[in-house]
Amino acid sequence: MRAFHNRHLGNLLLLLIMIVTGLASLSLGDVPGKISYQGKLVDDAGNPVPDDQYEMLFYIYDSPTGDIPSWGETQKVDVVDGMFSVLLGSETPIETWAANFGMYLGISVNGGAEMSPRPPIVTVPYAFIADVADSVRGEPYLNEEGDTLSGGLVLHDGTGMGGRVSLIDGAANLILADNGATRSKLYGQEFGTLILYDTDGDVTATLDAHRSSGGELRLEDSTGIMTFQLRSHVAGDDGTILPYNAVNSYEMLDEPGIAHAVRSGAKIADDGAMHTLVGVYLTTPGPGYVYARGDCYAAFYDPTGPVEAYFQIDTAEGGGPIGLRHVRVHHDDDDAIGAVRLPVSVGRVFYIDSARSVPFHLEALVNLTENCSDHTMFNVQVTAMFFPTSYGPVIGAASQAGDNPEAVPITFVDDDGNSHQMYEVDLRYYELRAKEARARALEAELELHEARDRAEGIRD
Repeated sequence: MRAFHNRHLGNLLLLLIMIVTGLASLSLGDVPGKISYQGKLVDDAGNPVPDDQYEMLFYIYDSPTGDIPSWGETQKVDVVDGMFSVLLGSETPIETWAANFGMYLGISVNGGAEMSPRPPIVTVPYAFIADVADSVRGEPYLNEEGDTLSGGLVLHDGTGMGGRVSLIDGAANLILADNGATRSKLYGQEFGTLILYDTDGDVTATLDAHRSSGGELRLEDSTGIMTFQLRSHVAGDDGTILPYNAVNSYEMLDEPGIAHAVRSGAKIADDGAMHTLVGVYLTTPGPGYVYARGDCYAAFYDPTGPVEAYFQIDTAEGGGPIGLRHVRVHHDDDDAIGAVRLPVSVGRVFYIDSARSVPFHLEALVNLTENCSDHTMFNVQVTAMFFPTSYGPVIGAASQAGDNPEAVPITFVDDDGNSHQMYEVDLRYYELRAKEARARALEAELELHEARDRAEGIRD
């Protein structure tokens, strides 16, 4: 006999002891079935509880500590001299699977907490599985403890296929169907994938573990067009696709953004190299364009001859002026008295091919400063603005054509009159290439799903 305790019995706050006297029998006639169960209720002194009708809740669990029962019901039970007898399953039939997997009994009395520990149902209810086990014993994939499933398993109720479990190279895949029409697929092969179908047999939802790079959720409309996508392994705009007009402009994230920095003044050496006046980092949410602009004033004091300065926007510090990407300001009047202040404004467009943090520097190079008593740059500022796509030509200049077949050779004449070969390019070419690469990656994933279907031998 086994005892367990509960500190609540209605409002009486008695310590109860449930003594399990054993399992008499299991109803053999019907499946689902019933379990006959007897016990005794006593108080903390070991005396039987008063004769009365008690409301008792019974649960079957598959472990002594689990949270979720496989079966449960409520009965009003007559208790005489502490003894009671119930037929579990009288209100809610006990299904075969519940009896097969859940063999610990949970009990509470008059709405109190469940008694603990749970007593095991020590007599295994063989009759619950007899209807099935006797008819299938000896099949190649069933029933005795220690058996291993080898090959496929088809679920069929006699009117139509309800599903299939297949084993391929040590992995299990599950197909669930409605009279032979596929409704969902769960793949264990390679990485986890769940595919759901509508009543027309069209794929409407896919959940992918996506190997080791992160999960992905895709939803499609009734025509097969993907309208929603979440990709945890992709940063920026490409990580999320929403239906058209699903989000208004006030709710949008990872759209055009800005970074800005300002500095009151800066003085740089006259050494023939570019020096950063001010810089700012902009973190792009994905591939797109950055327009960076720098502004300042260049001041030369008491010039006695020509003075000049070069300004440009660059992502790398140092070096010299970049052809067609810098501006030059100069002053040739050697009779000026006091300070000569020259306004400067320079801009440049960049194409950033991925989500990352990029520095943008406003740089300057001064020359002929021996012709003035002093020089400085003031009201220095730089602004970087991100745009996820283009709405027209984005023409720039490059020193090399690279792999861009649309690059047009041009001749650039520098400030000293020297000619240089450069190329005019439309940065939209690189945007298009990035989109094509993402489309090819998606096609490869779809081909993988199709290959899995062929391996299963199931045609949608």
